[in-house]
Amino acid sequence: MTCLSDMKEAFYELIFDSGSEPIFQIVNKQKVKALFDGQVNVSPKINAFLWHLYTAATLISDRWLEETAESQVVRVKVPDH
Repeated sequence: MTCLSDMKEAFYELIFDSGSEPIFQIVNKQKVKALFDGQVNVSPKINAFLWHLYTAATLISDRWLEETAESQVVRVKVPDH
């Protein structure tokens, strides 16, 4: 439930970035803006929708392919069974 609180700026920046514009061929841009303007009460469904929209915008914009600072290496051990 943090999309429109502590993560609002990051979500807004990516979703409304010019590289993500094609997403608004299937999603109503004005209604999404209304979410960010506080015109709609946040619910778990709205929060999930924004996460999905953010993910789609990331993939459409190709930002995830850009070279960025090296991330931390994480190793996950999977038990043998």
